[in-house]
Order: sequence, then structure tokens, then C-alpha cells
Amino acid sequence: MSEPVRAFEDGRQRGERTGSRESTRPAEEAEDVLDLRIVQALERAPEVRIPEDFAARVAASVPARTVQLRHARLAGPAPARRAAYLAAVVCLVVLAAGMLALAPHSGQRMFYLVLESLLAAQFCLLAAWVARPRGVSTN
Repeated sequence: MSEPVRAFEDGRQRGERTGSRESTRPAEEAEDVLDLRIVQALERAPEVRIPEDFAARVAASVPARTVQLRHARLAGPAPARRAAYLAAVVCLVVLAAGMLALAPHSGQRMFYLVLESLLAAQFCLLAAWVARPRGVSTN
């Protein structure tokens, strides 16, 4: 907010130096007023008005059949979900076997230690995914 005032003072000083003080003053004052109006408009918070029955109208607009289908889909175990769970469990077994196979070599070379660390990180992430609760989400 102090910049428009500074620009006005600088402009007035420039006008005094060049001898055109009266010709630049009204234009600078108009520009200063315009800058002040713009700053005030940007600093003013908009008024938000939400009708009281807005949530009820939105909920009424959603068909009941869609809600029932979504609940049925989340409640029952889907074949794809079951297949993903089984694939994750198989991968956990393979990762555990890989870590056990690399364990004797990890003390000898850095490559095996890094590889075993990567397998352990994958094992932990996959185990966390498998252990997460299943069922209907509350969101």
C-alpha cells in the first residue's frame, strides 16, 4: 500500500524536475486512486452464502439405487479384490524366501546388502497393505 504513495511522490518529484508539474499531477492522482481501489477490492473478503437446505437438496438429488449399489459393491468381496489379496500373499512368501536366500551373502558384498534392504522394504510395504482392514469405508 505504501508503493503507490511512493510512486506518487517520485512522480511528483520527477515532474518538478522537468517543469511539467501541473500536467502530470492529475494523472498521477487518478492512478493513485485507482491503485487504492484495486487494493481495497482485493483485500475485501467475499461474502459466502450457503442455503440451509443445500445438503438436503444434494442428498435428495442422488438416486437411492446408486447408493445401494455402492454399498453392495463395498460390502461383498469382489473377485478382483480377492485375487489381489492372494497375489500379495504369494509375493510376501517369495520376498521372504529371497531375503533368506540373500542373508548369507549380505555380509560379503555391498550389492547383496542393498538388494536385501530393498526386498525388506518391499516386504514391509506389502505386509502393511495386506494387514490393512477390509470392509465398508466410512468416507
